[in-house]
Amino acid sequence: MREVAKRVFAKEYADSNLVVRDGNTEYAPSYVITPTGAKCNRLYVSGVITEIEKMGDDESYRARISDPTGQFLVFAGEYQPEAARFLAEAETPSFVTIYGKTNVYRPDEETVITSIRPESINYCKEIDRDRWIVKTAKQTLKRLQNIDQKTKQHYNTNTEKYQKMTQKALEITIGIEQPKKETAQPQQETKPQKTEPHTSGEAIDLEEPDKEPEDFFNQPKKTEEPSGDLAGSNEIEDELEESEDDFLEEIISGGKKDDKKKDDDKKDESGDIEEWDLSVD
Repeated sequence: MREVAKRVFAKEYADSNLVVRDGNTEYAPSYVITPTGAKCNRLYVSGVITEIEKMGDDESYRARISDPTGQFLVFAGEYQPEAARFLAEAETPSFVTIYGKTNVYRPDEETVITSIRPESINYCKEIDRDRWIVKTAKQTLKRLQNIDQKTKQHYNTNTEKYQKMTQKALEITIGIEQPKKETAQPQQETKPQKTEPHTSGEAIDLEEPDKEPEDFFNQPKKTEEPSGDLAGSNEIEDELEESEDDFLEEIISGGKKDDKKKDDDKKDESGDIEEWDLSVD
């Protein structure tokens, strides 16, 4: 049975150094335990592919995939032929999604290098990357509330560090900011708000609307359709529900849907949209 692909931010995966096996045989599956307690045999990640390097004379490639917290290191060679062919032709920067096996390498006693051996790589859209960030943030915050004792003892996990990492990723991506402490400021004279009569006789607000948050990466040269179904036969932990998709389109667009979207950007005409509570008690 195929292992479930977990969602973990790049920074947390890079901090991981605990590997366990389910069983005593050499063929028993191994798992990377992350500082927040994710037990990962496979990963599902999304980000911007920023660097591709051919290694040696054979068809092996190394790539770096960036998310708001850091970079995933990806290696594809003779045992990952489809992924290697993708990297051989891929352009940077591009939005991509990756399914792959976890891998931990220890060149010496003090150094740990985490990487992904990709089973598949596909182009995706910016909104797919943003969905991945929001869903990964939600799962990370949930794990922080339920870290098991063994993981805590091994990593001495700093929950505040990973809370801030997760909240920063959300702030960068969709503009969710932490409340700031109010400071006393001298009162300023307020000017009357400009209004203009609407055809219906009601006054409308002419203040400049809030600007959408800027993307934290350079816009890729082109965005291509995924070469196949992003999920396919791969199992992903807690896949997005339709109502969550609609909610994400609203918050990512700043509450304003573009009337000139492409045909594949479908509008939702259903009922209420479920709100998510991403806070940590």
